[in-house]
Amino acid sequence: MIFTTALALALAQTPAPASNSNRDDVRCLIIFSLLSSGDDKDAATTGAIGVQYFLGRLDGRAPGFDLEGAMVTEAKALTQPDIEMLATSCGQQIEKRANDLMAIGQRMEKLGQEMSK
Repeated sequence: MIFTTALALALAQTPAPASNSNRDDVRCLIIFSLLSSGDDKDAATTGAIGVQYFLGRLDGRAPGFDLEGAMVTEAKALTQPDIEMLATSCGQQIEKRANDLMAIGQRMEKLGQEMSK
């Protein structure tokens, strides 16, 4: 009985496994950092936007997060297939949010026009 109670208490105090959100965002941040450092100006601009987006997600979710340590760890683990997969999936995230923002802008513009009548 004592063992069961102690085990139940220990399990109740064990934190849930950390989500992969920080890791995923760090990996995307690395991909966009690589893109931002290239010679292609359009790609560099896209990379800079991606860096700011994923940095903002990390800062908002986990203030004080060891970004440098996480970037070093993830950069060492990335393979070429990882980079290719991440370029697609991270790019899709940015594209979705850009489309969302454009749609909001259109609705806000329409609202502004209706309010000025």
